[in-house]
Amino acid sequence: MIDFYSWIKTFSYDARLNLIITSRGRGKTYGLRKQFVKDWIAGKWRFVEIVRYNNQVADVCDGYFDKLVVNDEFPDYVFRTEGGKMYIAHAPADDEKPTWELIGYCVSLNDQQNKKKKTFAHVKRVLFDEFILEKRSFPGYLAGEYDKFLKLLDSIAREVPGEPSAVRVYLCANACDLVNPYFSEFRIYDEPKPGYTWLDKGFVLLHYEINEVYSEAKRDTLVGRLARGHIEDMITNRFDNANNDFIERKSKDAKFLFGFVFQSRKYGVWLSDVKGYYYVTGKIPANAQEIYSLTRDDMSPNLIMARKAEYKLKVLIEMLYLNCVRYDTAATREGFLRMSSLFGVR
Repeated sequence: MIDFYSWIKTFSYDARLNLIITSRGRGKTYGLRKQFVKDWIAGKWRFVEIVRYNNQVADVCDGYFDKLVVNDEFPDYVFRTEGGKMYIAHAPADDEKPTWELIGYCVSLNDQQNKKKKTFAHVKRVLFDEFILEKRSFPGYLAGEYDKFLKLLDSIAREVPGEPSAVRVYLCANACDLVNPYFSEFRIYDEPKPGYTWLDKGFVLLHYEINEVYSEAKRDTLVGRLARGHIEDMITNRFDNANNDFIERKSKDAKFLFGFVFQSRKYGVWLSDVKGYYYVTGKIPANAQEIYSLTRDDMSPNLIMARKAEYKLKVLIEMLYLNCVRYDTAATREGFLRMSSLFGVR
């Protein structure tokens, strides 16, 4: 029997913002959609589902409550979706029409500018499903995505200082990629510890779940058998780039050379003459002078700035090929390697 994700325990922490990282198929989305309906029945509370791109709104809304209907979770109610909104009604008698009431909204991050004046009334929960993307997924994260997320959240919550909002936010995903805008914001640079962890002085709750029983059961499924040796993270819910390859504490004699900024992340480059290693860290000294911004505002490569730093980057990349570069965290390593790939490293 499948051990589905326990939302009851997560709700008991009553965190304002929740990061939920569990295996595929654990029922996170199903359980939360079920709770949305319970919230409406209990107090006419509504929800908001966030997607990344406009073209995802229709796909997510299509059949939004179908699984709940199939499983006869709420036999006294009927559901429908239209134009990015979800509706609920008491199941009518044969000769009556449903009296539809709004239960939820679906909005996209890249349309948040147009949602600033929109009214989101009586919202209790906000879901952003699959907030972490697979590596090399297209079209990827939005430029300035975390800022867009905050602006949209502000439009939804409409919180007045001194009067805390009832809104609770749930960012759900599977373990796939350490390098993402949300982990960077909360300084998650390595694979988190399994279990519940408070971040940001008790304001944000991270639940990273590794369920060995579920993983073993998953191995006996069709896809589980086919996936062995290929996409193990899909089975185990482990970050496939959370290893310690080339991770090493910076040598004390290492001297700062230059820094660069790539897709909103900072990298400091240091050289140890004693060990003969270049070190790349996720921080730049406060008094650093040579800092190169390698992306434009649209997060595409800034070739002009890269040309100015060409010699320095060329030497660093040559050392990379010789395995003479070390990193302070796995996230720093992965971010640096992705930056390098845009400038010709394979």
